Amino acid sequence: MTKKNNTPTLRNKIADKIVRKLSNRDLQNNSQFYRELLGNMNKFSTGIFGKTIFDITNSQNSIDKGYMINPYVYFCVNLIASTMSNAEWELYDVKDKESFKEYKRLMNKNDISVRTLFKAEKAKAKGLEKVEQHSILDLLSQPNPNQGGTEFLRELIGFKYTTGNGYMTGYAPDTGINKGLYKQLFIMPSQFMKINTGGWSQPILNYELEMDGNKIIRPAEDVLHTKFWNPNYSNGQFLYGLSPVEAGSRPVEISNSAFETRKYSYENMGAYGVLHGGAAGSLKQDEAKLLDDSYLEKFGGNKKANRIMIAAAFLQWTQFGMSPVDLDIIKSNGLDKSDIGLLYNIRIELMNNTESTTYDNVLQAKKSLYTETVIPAARDLADELNRWLVKRYNDIQKTNLVLIPSFRDIPVLQDDYEKLHKMVLDDVKNAILSRNEARKILGRDEVADVPNMNAYTLPRNYIDIKNMEGLADSTEVEVVVEEGKEK
Repeated sequence: MTKKNNTPTLRNKIADKIVRKLSNRDLQNNSQFYRELLGNMNKFSTGIFGKTIFDITNSQNSIDKGYMINPYVYFCVNLIASTMSNAEWELYDVKDKESFKEYKRLMNKNDISVRTLFKAEKAKAKGLEKVEQHSILDLLSQPNPNQGGTEFLRELIGFKYTTGNGYMTGYAPDTGINKGLYKQLFIMPSQFMKINTGGWSQPILNYELEMDGNKIIRPAEDVLHTKFWNPNYSNGQFLYGLSPVEAGSRPVEISNSAFETRKYSYENMGAYGVLHGGAAGSLKQDEAKLLDDSYLEKFGGNKKANRIMIAAAFLQWTQFGMSPVDLDIIKSNGLDKSDIGLLYNIRIELMNNTESTTYDNVLQAKKSLYTETVIPAARDLADELNRWLVKRYNDIQKTNLVLIPSFRDIPVLQDDYEKLHKMVLDDVKNAILSRNEARKILGRDEVADVPNMNAYTLPRNYIDIKNMEGLADSTEVEVVVEEGKEK
């Protein structure tokens, strides 16, 4: 007897349940939309339900043909990984959710001006309180017995920017006061990872690491998977990130071929041409040998380059070999360098490009590395760490913590922070900020035991604005500072 398939009926019941929970009457009338939506999800689950989804882009190839042999890919990945892993990770207690939302909104802008940075830091100072010591900070400082925090994050970021995927897994005690709180973190090599899916309702069932004959399966909730967006939805490929090396496979392959050509050209250059008698007649064998020996004696070796050879007879030269310069290989390598830098959003001035390298250009390129590449990537990673790691601590310990990367001490960004400092001081002088509020914005601790640190003051000897009552109605009173005197 054939078992009846109740999937459509079940799907309709689920849709009706969703619709009944909707408060908007107009949305309730669109129950058919939700049935169709769930039907499409069911089609999706039919294709990948209960399967292992393999990464068809071949992460190992991105490593072997990209990072391992191409110096430009190696440089770009290492530059981003090393720069980003040096960020200072700060933990904050969220006191005002609206101020925190405002801070995130401002910091998520593509082009952050000094004025925007000022507003963001004011919102952070208002809504967040810095936490100096916490087990989350200890864990990020030393994730496991074999790695420090910098090396750990460099490895995670390196895998992501090479293969498109970075994986870390956490281990927590099953019992005791730290039950469920990760005490060790480990990187899972992305080229050996597989994703097992449970269908549309559970796209990621678990992660499987298979390496050297050993297999480790970790629940989805115990793995942080950070990846680049992948628009390929065929056979569940969207579950894996798209590797920059895969996206730029053509310039990477061309660059690899150019390096191979140069290598073989230098190794197997052979004769560059032939010297012969031409139309005047061929040289005899003993004459040719004598000429060859004489040439090597007088012109062989790099110390005898560019000398002029004088012959007693008419000789003709025929070239049949070409140098890498003649083949434009070296010049084309510069174009490949630029294309690969574009993949990683790294300016050519940072990639040993002598044509456009000036001090100002390099300085601006270093700044853009942070503002356009590293800081946005660090914010993305912070979002993932807050979603996966910090949230676990918040749920168990009933806290409201958030992790934020800081680049305040980076030398190339100091011009912006000096301008920020001036803006803060101007607001203090104009009684918009107290000195303690200014200290918080500038990343310093508040001072509790100094008078008037929380007062809003005016320039003349920092008079407490509360003591100015009665003067506000007078339009003739003006307090200014000029050479230490009051006008």
